[in-house]
Amino acid sequence: MSRKIKKSVTTKTTVKNAKYYQEEMLRLFEQKAGKYSVKEIFNDWLEWNFMTMEAMKGFSIEEFRNTIYRLLKKYSKEDFEDFQKINDLLEEGIVKTQEDILGVVFMKMEPNKKLGQFFTPTCTCELMTKLNHSDFVDLKKVVEETDVFEVGDPTCGGGAMFINYYVNAKKEGIDTDKILFRGMDIDRRCVMMAILQMELLEMAGEVQWGDTLTRKMYGKYITSKEYVKRYGRTKLLMNMLMYHKMVDEIMKEMAA
Repeated sequence: MSRKIKKSVTTKTTVKNAKYYQEEMLRLFEQKAGKYSVKEIFNDWLEWNFMTMEAMKGFSIEEFRNTIYRLLKKYSKEDFEDFQKINDLLEEGIVKTQEDILGVVFMKMEPNKKLGQFFTPTCTCELMTKLNHSDFVDLKKVVEETDVFEVGDPTCGGGAMFINYYVNAKKEGIDTDKILFRGMDIDRRCVMMAILQMELLEMAGEVQWGDTLTRKMYGKYITSKEYVKRYGRTKLLMNMLMYHKMVDEIMKEMAA
């Protein structure tokens, strides 16, 4: 008499940590490479997202129009659907992990030793945050007594230091609505990444595009949260309505 032996099947569970989201985003970028390089596709994707955020705040309208016209001619509907998948991964990843996602993707895609671009790992950000404020109780009192508490980074990259500081401050019960994260970077792509990631975490941020050493500036950008503090929520909503109307007009024009 034969006896059947049941085999146990082990199901592998995917751990959705920061590394998972970074690798998935990188995989999608690499899959699209062919006619255009991975670097060019990433830059276009980043520009599209950044200029969209700027236009929603009523800034850089003409530059946004030029960007949209250029990208709509360059990429297909399927390409933009893939871009949206990458957006979804970034948003879910940064909200769930509270870590720098884009900086790691950028460095894996284009390590730039000539420019000395080496983004700070999360573990180092954690250490530096705690060294700067080993006693968050004192910081909590300082923040409570000021209207705006500024945290600066003269070479902010993708905003990893800001993200770590923000996350640790929230854990300690500090009123992060009073903190303004003010950074600077010479690489415009880094400026765009920092603004985009702070935007997704609803941080109040301002990042300047410029040279920290010579103080030469090329542009200054703020997150929606900081915009509301300066100009009010009503103005932001009005700008967003104008943005959607403008996009509808562009799409109708392109379809004609």
